[in-house]
Amino acid sequence: MSLWTSFWALFGGAIVGLLAATLVFDPVQFWLGLDAAAPRPVSVWQPFPPVGYPAHVADLVTFAAAVLFCALAARRISHTPESELSLPAAAAAVAAVVLIAQETRSWWCLTAVVPAAVALRYAARPPRPRATWRRRATVATAAIAVYAAVTGLAFADLQRHPLATSGDGTCGVQRARSGRVTDVCLEVVNMARSRTARVLGVAPATGPSPFRLAVGEQSIRPQGERDLEVAYRTSCAGVPAGTYTLREIPLRVRAGGDESTAAIATPVAFRKTCG
Repeated sequence: MSLWTSFWALFGGAIVGLLAATLVFDPVQFWLGLDAAAPRPVSVWQPFPPVGYPAHVADLVTFAAAVLFCALAARRISHTPESELSLPAAAAAVAAVVLIAQETRSWWCLTAVVPAAVALRYAARPPRPRATWRRRATVATAAIAVYAAVTGLAFADLQRHPLATSGDGTCGVQRARSGRVTDVCLEVVNMARSRTARVLGVAPATGPSPFRLAVGEQSIRPQGERDLEVAYRTSCAGVPAGTYTLREIPLRVRAGGDESTAAIATPVAFRKTCG
């Protein structure tokens, strides 16, 4: 298989596969309420915001399904009477490019398609007989049932850990006349369908930190959004020397009878050097 064929199979398969994945996963995202949460840049799929185990499983299954769509499209594009790409190899190449995109958060990650295509050209094989429509329908039905069960558990997890960073709003920071930051505004959304999320305060830091944060108790209605004002100050007393960075503020949240910690992104990164 030529490099040109493997390149366009990989590039075109990624485009076609992602379009197909969007048609499938966007309704799921809307049903789960994830469209209200702030998306990550250069993200192939919408990550599940909560930290619960079911949500992580659904996130990984969604990622695997999107990669499979792309790999199937790449194999189809590469098909000729003499050869076609191996499905496992195409899936591995797509997954590698996607993971690079997730880690780099830059569109320069697309350059990884070239070395992936070079390696992929050696994974060509003679075409195999296609599965019957009955077998394809059986596999598709089983896959849909498994994905429905996984996302159902994730939906239940969202009701227990509903608070996430909102994709809307114009939050920022408030400063005193001296220029010192006094308050940080957080944009949050309650993704639960019927549970009110009550913010109890800022969770204790897991290690030494110069950041001193506080927020009063507030309630957020189901599917509602709110800007939370968090009191902000810094102190190096008792903190080892070094530079500390604050990108997220952990909030203690109660939804129904469940308590959890939600890491909400700050509008800007704060840094403090001690020592």
